[in-house]
Amino acid sequence: MKSKKWLISLGLAVVLVVALALTACTGDGEEWLHSPYTNEKIELTLTSDTTAIFYGWSQMVWEQLRDFGIDVTLTTMEPGAMTSALYDPVGGGLELFISGDHPANDPYSRWIWWYGLDQWYGEWNPTYYYNPDFEELFPLLYWQGEQNLTDVLMEIQEVYHGDMPCYMMMRPNSIVAYRTNEWEGWYEQMGGVVLWNNPFSILGVEWVGPEEGDRVLNIGFPDETSLDANIIQLMATEIGCLYSMICYEPMSTYARVGEENTEDPYVFKPGLITDYEVFDDERYCDIRGHNVSVQVWRLHVREGVKWHDYDTSGKNVTAEDIKWTLENHSSEWEYDKPVTWKLYWEGDEAANISAEEYLEWWIEIPDEEDPYTIDFVHDMPITEDTFPSWWTWEPIVPKHKFEGSEYPQELTGDHIGSGAFKFVSYETGIDYRFVRNDDWWGWEENGGEYVGDVEELFFNIRPDTGAWLMALEGGDDDWIQSPPPDALPDLEDNPDIQVYVAEGIGIYYLGFNHFVQPEVIEPGVGKGFRDYDLDEDDYPVWGYGGPYYDPEKNPLHDKVLREAIAYAINVTAMIDLVNDGYGELANSWVYSDSPAYNDDLEWYLFDDVKARNMLEDAGYWWE
Repeated sequence: MKSKKWLISLGLAVVLVVALALTACTGDGEEWLHSPYTNEKIELTLTSDTTAIFYGWSQMVWEQLRDFGIDVTLTTMEPGAMTSALYDPVGGGLELFISGDHPANDPYSRWIWWYGLDQWYGEWNPTYYYNPDFEELFPLLYWQGEQNLTDVLMEIQEVYHGDMPCYMMMRPNSIVAYRTNEWEGWYEQMGGVVLWNNPFSILGVEWVGPEEGDRVLNIGFPDETSLDANIIQLMATEIGCLYSMICYEPMSTYARVGEENTEDPYVFKPGLITDYEVFDDERYCDIRGHNVSVQVWRLHVREGVKWHDYDTSGKNVTAEDIKWTLENHSSEWEYDKPVTWKLYWEGDEAANISAEEYLEWWIEIPDEEDPYTIDFVHDMPITEDTFPSWWTWEPIVPKHKFEGSEYPQELTGDHIGSGAFKFVSYETGIDYRFVRNDDWWGWEENGGEYVGDVEELFFNIRPDTGAWLMALEGGDDDWIQSPPPDALPDLEDNPDIQVYVAEGIGIYYLGFNHFVQPEVIEPGVGKGFRDYDLDEDDYPVWGYGGPYYDPEKNPLHDKVLREAIAYAINVTAMIDLVNDGYGELANSWVYSDSPAYNDDLEWYLFDDVKARNMLEDAGYWWE
């Protein structure tokens, strides 16, 4: 076999190419930037996780900022440890950091805006940014009212971008490679939403191999994941995400761009729920002890859907399974409380919030004689313009398998779901094996839309990047997601392999920490600010920025410094070097082709002269 340049591991390749490219950089400024607020040299710590691609980006940012004259120290952390550190409000998070995320899978990208709201916990807000205008705007994305969601998101982008709590840098391309000699009808991406490996190809590819051949589909992975894991942890991994989407099912499925009558991937498409309606009603609230005016989302469960163990349990999926899943399996707070997605019966005494004040929604089965109807009862009406996007990713589990579990959030239950494939076995370091679920409602023979030619499915674990790529080229695997860009020329030379590159939805960003350690809190004590008796009067003491910016305590509170840092970084060069050009510049979490994208946002394109001038105009100097 001819020599392959991609046999070098991706991690080593990225580090080597960055090191070679930066030989002209000293990484040491001749003079260091000083603050007009403290008259001292500015010293910052940049943190990256040890993932090769992020380390490559972080190393380049570190070198460029030091050459620009900002004394930056580069540190690394394991990904899990870094995530914990980012969302540690009492510990203070990380000062300056390179990270990445996949925005939410709804058209208004609501989920990602938690990055600017949760000023109490710091949860989902690694920059510890706070702005009262932002806090006022954010709920308008959810609650029912006269507001236009697109207009609200336009304004939110303007506020967020104007404060610049983080510097949006780039969107990496989504790349897939698959073989065409035995399977055809691949669906490369998920209609604007790529949740790792999408399930559409697994469900829809057609066999074109020899008639007597085994219809086995092999997917290659360069890592492995325990399937007996917390659902949140599973959904953060390639294998776990795909497993949850083929072995289990959410309430609705993703529509695909290009499907008849729609180019919108965010319209409701039936899954376990066939349809729904929304209406106003009066319902008795156990917590309040009286009737309240509510908004009801009534969902109709698909009838006759069998759990994988139907032969032994005789049980179909019902409204009870959905209710139990959402009240027990999905909740990361209290397993035995009704769902509200916030706080529960007891409220939060430390924050002076009663359960009555914080109740948002609960679940009811309106007719015990009807096992296929379920009501989501909203005390605070939500917008009807779009259905809740979490319907498309929360796996529904069988109550009869999970009930009584000590850890109901763990996706175990003997791997019994209702999805298109049944789990068979897992061999550590080798593979995960699944077989076709003949009873699944979505196969063409059962009235569905998917051909179902895949009879057996393997997630094959490859020990390193070289073995992963060779398995595809040699025919042992049929499909891989996100091959390294430098491997693409060789893959494209293979007549039996198709490479597909699409604009990605993920984003790389440089976060600026706005945190100031509270004087009333001992660092490292407690789990969050709500553990302490604080109120709004304490904001000036420990604030998140917003109206309480103080560059004497935190140099990154000065927007001029944050903007100058952005102008001093050559992101285009980083895309070309670290990502081999496979990526696009970004300036917002909202997709540039979304109707809700604000195209008036400033672009921070590389201009180190402008960066230096704006700092000097603001009173900064180098010495």
